[in-house]
Amino acid sequence: MEKEIWYQKLNIYFVGFYLIFSICLITYYLANGQLYYATLGLGGILLLLLPAAFERVCGLVPVYQFRFLLYGFSFLAYVVGLAMQGYHFIPLYDKVMHTLSGTFGTFLGVVLFYILKHGRRVQQQDFPLVAIFSISASMAAAGLWEIGEYLVGIFFPCDPQQVALTGVSDTMQDMIVCLVGSLLWLPFLFRYYRKQKADFLMGCFRTFLSKNLSQEEPYGMEE
Repeated sequence: MEKEIWYQKLNIYFVGFYLIFSICLITYYLANGQLYYATLGLGGILLLLLPAAFERVCGLVPVYQFRFLLYGFSFLAYVVGLAMQGYHFIPLYDKVMHTLSGTFGTFLGVVLFYILKHGRRVQQQDFPLVAIFSISASMAAAGLWEIGEYLVGIFFPCDPQQVALTGVSDTMQDMIVCLVGSLLWLPFLFRYYRKQKADFLMGCFRTFLSKNLSQEEPYGMEE
């Protein structure tokens, strides 16, 4: 578990950077009277609590590589994208992050599948059901995100879905590229079940399973 020790240390530095960056951002917005964006900055800090809360609710042992993925994605998608308004000022950043959210959401769907599965054993015949479940979970998360943006547009003087400019096009494009991100990762997921070859995400998944299986049911791919 040397890799886990390395990620544990990396998380300390990254979370420290994340906090300092967010506090500076909040201070800047407050100084300029932009309370809405200052509130978004505070929300980014609260996201740091989610991994530990998720582990506690599900009774999981911390996986620091998994935590780093969550912290990193939160920083790029929320802090840079929303709080820093990167979705508006960086060309194609919105579409790139929605594509990545499809891949990352599908990966989280795989993790959730085995949290719910009795025994949490990985079997080759799981692939079709895992693929359907994880892509569905990713698209459900994308739908909830768009609902959230819609509600923000109702209660705050902003238009995160760009309805005034694009109608429903921006929302539909976000959903489509999210699906593309899910499908692009599907061959790597298939390779894991067929040949037990893990990319970076499935390597993280292996670590997650090895730390959260009962001693009576050791980790391994079954036929």
